[in-house]
Amino acid sequence: MDTSSAPLRREPLSPAVVTALIALTSLAALYLAWPIWRATLPLQIDVNEAWNAYHADAIRDSLPLYPDPAGLVINNYPPLSFYMLAALSAVGLDPVYGGRLISLIALAALTGAIASLIQQFRGSGTAAFLGAIWFCATMARFINSYVGMNDPSLPAVALMAWGLVWLLRRQARGRAADPAIVLIAIAGFYKHNYLAIPLTAILWVAISDRWAAVRAAIVGAGAVLIGFALCIGLYGWVFVQSLLMAREYSLISALGSLGRLQWIAPALVIVFVWAWNRKGSQAVHFSIIFVAVAFGTCFLQYLGAGVEDNAQFELIVAAAVGLGFAFDGVAAIPEVPWFTIERQRLTILIVVIVRLLLSLRTAPYLLVVSPAFRAELRERAAVTQREVARVAAIPGPAICDLDLVCRWAGKPKLFDGFFVAQSVTTGRRTRVQVDRLQQALGAVHVRVDPRAFAEWR
Repeated sequence: MDTSSAPLRREPLSPAVVTALIALTSLAALYLAWPIWRATLPLQIDVNEAWNAYHADAIRDSLPLYPDPAGLVINNYPPLSFYMLAALSAVGLDPVYGGRLISLIALAALTGAIASLIQQFRGSGTAAFLGAIWFCATMARFINSYVGMNDPSLPAVALMAWGLVWLLRRQARGRAADPAIVLIAIAGFYKHNYLAIPLTAILWVAISDRWAAVRAAIVGAGAVLIGFALCIGLYGWVFVQSLLMAREYSLISALGSLGRLQWIAPALVIVFVWAWNRKGSQAVHFSIIFVAVAFGTCFLQYLGAGVEDNAQFELIVAAAVGLGFAFDGVAAIPEVPWFTIERQRLTILIVVIVRLLLSLRTAPYLLVVSPAFRAELRERAAVTQREVARVAAIPGPAICDLDLVCRWAGKPKLFDGFFVAQSVTTGRRTRVQVDRLQQALGAVHVRVDPRAFAEWR
């Protein structure tokens, strides 16, 4: 099936629209500067940074990648990201910094995938640019704890997004979607909780050829089963036990977490208005499927305890693609005499720019204008180095309240606070049992200077 729709009427960009696009691009560059700068500093961005690095260390040191869940540490992620980090470690790059670099590369890859998805439906270059740059600015502004952070979420979504691009390109040439579905399935072994892109891919194929969609679903499921079989063969049944880690689920918590969507709500409203007024186009059909499925999977993830902003990554990608479609498709919205196409496009840009500006997070601005802020960051880095040296001098095992300091000090991972808390909350074990296990470790509990944490204010 040809995924491209009929070319939309192109209107030349007015000076005001061009100026707004330049402003949006400038904001994206400004907001990106902060996570890029922060990624170079020896500061803990998130507890997951040390957690991911420790598991990469396990591969390097020939230790079990999936420890016994009966202990105080668990690995409930699939293995590919750890092998990537271990490979970087083998060439001398600390897995923490390697993971941060991969995250930044993944962000760039996702912006390219978004632009490609928009152009696959004959979106203009300007629309593709808008969707991509808005995604980049939104991630750097509101989800910056994951941008340039050692975490597999962004790379996994980037691989899946390019798998979706490949699928659409193969469809346009009349080829089977199966190889692209396999790539998307493989990406799931980098990080396993992303389902919106695979489901969107299958549903999109089903629109034109149900049997092809069934075949693609079978191929994808087969790839997943083969991956699971390989993992069970390598790591044993503990791999499955670890992925099924006990976790508390709450509908009230999920409903409260929907407030996190405030950052992309204006873009979603724009997409809805555009789709309502341009019914029937292929771009609308694709966008509705992608946004609806991504919203559903995002909500399902929010049901689980400990789920943060990474749950909405696919929804942000879907919103970015729809935003690009809407920019091109404003000609389809019935015009009020004074609300010309130029003003409609300018309104879209103003809305998303204003939303980016409405935030109390000042770090990007301070990084540019405040020598005192930059000096504070350097001092925090020096504090971290001193704390690492202090912890390294402690004889025997240690448990730090900032795990990254313990790891850089050469202390092994002995305690996973979230895993332990969830095992008690869900009744898998009692607090008395946990206390006994901790006492058996004989570890010193170390309170680290909080300045070793990179505040993303």
